Amino acid sequence: MDFRIRWNENWIMRTVCTALLGIAVAGALLTRAQDQPQAFRAGVRVVNVPCTVRDRQGNYVSNLTQEDFAIREEGVEQKLSYFAAPGGDPLTITLLLDTNQPDLDFLRAEKNAAIEFFRQPLGTSESAALARFDHDFWVVQDFTDSANGLLAAATRLPEHGAAADPKLE
Repeated sequence: MDFRIRWNENWIMRTVCTALLGIAVAGALLTRAQDQPQAFRAGVRVVNVPCTVRDRQGNYVSNLTQEDFAIREEGVEQKLSYFAAPGGDPLTITLLLDTNQPDLDFLRAEKNAAIEFFRQPLGTSESAALARFDHDFWVVQDFTDSANGLLAAATRLPEHGAAADPKLE
């Protein structure tokens, strides 16, 4: 009887160890399978390539046609299936600036970038606004089609951090 109990205890112990070993091996195989990168493949038939063309004086060139463009992928010319010249829906944009920066050089660079951005003329029926935020949100210039108004508002932007006067007087 003593032998039988030991045999049953050993049998139970071997069964438990075998089960644990099986679980460990299955877990290792599952982890290994998850570590291997999964390949994702998709066929792409059309890739949009928006572009802006300027001449040597920095002026926009707007009278280009499909024949003026060539698209190459790894040196191989690709077929240009669709071509759309500008003149679709008018652009409405808000330039939003983070003026909650302690770095004065960053604020000056941000202000200069806004000024440069608004030096570009808006297209017909296009409008823009200028806003900034620190601890609050401020509309510096509401939507307008006036590049001069936007440029003036950008010029009034503070060059110091969040304590700046929100009225930008």
